[in-house]
Amino acid sequence: MDMLVTLTFLLAMILIFLPIIQYTRDEHHLLSTRSQMMTELYNEMLNDQEEYPIYKQVKINHTPASIEINLADSSASGCITWENIKRKQESKCIYVKKGF
Repeated sequence: MDMLVTLTFLLAMILIFLPIIQYTRDEHHLLSTRSQMMTELYNEMLNDQEEYPIYKQVKINHTPASIEINLADSSASGCITWENIKRKQESKCIYVKKGF
């Protein structure tokens, strides 16, 4: 009887904690990838280019992404788009006012 109670308790703990651990790992990966994507976009926007708009394909942390940078009269906008670990398309943009 004690063995059955122990086994039931162990099985319940496994069924509770495994999904929590997996969810935490997925969220960590999601946030880490998002941060790396924003860093790449920021670095690309720091580079002075002769011709705009810029369209570029990159691969960050085994995740393909596309970068688009446009230049207007006094501002620049850059967006990066990728598919996240949850199979949802995610897009982040940075807008910068150019000051000379």
